[in-house]
Amino acid sequence: MRRRLVMLALASATMVVVAFLIPLALLVRQLAHDNAIDQAQAEAQAAAPVIAVVTDADARTQALRRLTPSPAKPVTAILADDTVLGDQVHAIEADDLDLARAGRTFSATQAWGVDFVTPVIDTSGETVVVRVEIPNAELNKGVGFAWTVLVLVALLVLAASAFLARQLAKTISQPIAQLADVATRMAEGDFGGQVTRQGPPEVVALADAVDHLSNRIVTLLQSERERIADLSHRLRTPLTVLRLDAEALQNSDDRSLIGGDVDVLEASVSQIITDARRPVTAQSLMSVDVVEAVRDRLRFWSVIAEEQQRTVDTRLPDKPFYV
Repeated sequence: MRRRLVMLALASATMVVVAFLIPLALLVRQLAHDNAIDQAQAEAQAAAPVIAVVTDADARTQALRRLTPSPAKPVTAILADDTVLGDQVHAIEADDLDLARAGRTFSATQAWGVDFVTPVIDTSGETVVVRVEIPNAELNKGVGFAWTVLVLVALLVLAASAFLARQLAKTISQPIAQLADVATRMAEGDFGGQVTRQGPPEVVALADAVDHLSNRIVTLLQSERERIADLSHRLRTPLTVLRLDAEALQNSDDRSLIGGDVDVLEASVSQIITDARRPVTAQSLMSVDVVEAVRDRLRFWSVIAEEQQRTVDTRLPDKPFYV
């Protein structure tokens, strides 16, 4: 049961973790994407005043190179005659260039990443397109690490859920196991086991029921033994009368024979009383060698059989046989 409870808790925790982990992972990637575009916009805005004021091509190129954060993410400028200032990696799409020259600032998704373009009017009145190339590596920068952290946190949550579920299952399964042990001992005749009342209310109620059942069985067994013992005691009076009648016989042989029978009957009654008063645990846990028991009883009964001229034939194994 403990294993099933742990598996159920793990399944529930996994569903919750997955339900939160997937949207959160997508959100992290989107945030990284937006952050890369924001940085590109800031770099383009930093390059715009330089392009607008500086007219020398070499000076513009040097300024664009200083503003370039990395060779994979160049900041370039495209003049009205399609001259490219700076170290571009990928050529700009013609449609994107025309749209930028029309006065639009936008970002365009490409196979290699994202193009961020913005138009700038220089001192001569020409429209210069400032462009920032954002490769996929920059768009997803830090995403792998963030996803790794999320996976580790998810595993930590699952491990904590499994541990807490195991502890919770222990508080349920342990009392039930103790109840099963008490019930097993009751089946073997030991009614002295202490029932532990702990765990959920249902388990405590079950423990109370088992304890009540144990007390009830003990009460019934004691009552039954007392009735048997009382019945056995009642037999002593007619046995005494029978013994007196046997002793009153004139014939010594008959007196001896009947007296012996009375002795056997009285011994049997005494044994019944002893067995009736013996605790149930002693009766249930007693181990007896059947071979020795039969051999011992035959020693007694063989004498009577000999007096009655009866033949006793015995075949017993040499090894003991315990029950």
